[in-house]
Amino acid sequence: MRQAMNLLTVALLLVACNLQAEGYEFVPPTELKFKIQDFYYNGAVADDGVRPNGGEVGKFSCGGKRIELAKPDFEAGQIVTKKFGKIRVRFSSSLTSDGFAVFLSPSQKAALRKFCSA
Repeated sequence: MRQAMNLLTVALLLVACNLQAEGYEFVPPTELKFKIQDFYYNGAVADDGVRPNGGEVGKFSCGGKRIELAKPDFEAGQIVTKKFGKIRVRFSSSLTSDGFAVFLSPSQKAALRKFCSA
């Protein structure tokens, strides 16, 4: 029994390390279409856009399907979802654009492709 628990602990640690090792990559809107509604944020300019450091998200969707939030608050430049974890977002720093960019890990991208197309 103890050996099985040790193996389970090792497996969970390996999964956690793998998730942390995965880097976030920009996902173009031609690949997955995200939409944020009923939101506000306080941001700081970063090298990849404006990072939301505070504020709230009302609705977040992909391909017209609502993504359930774990909490409504932006957390360190990310939207925290129940099913897909933390999704990194950046907003445009241009006064002529109201766009935003989404950055996903490879595993998030694969899961959201299935979710959005189903």
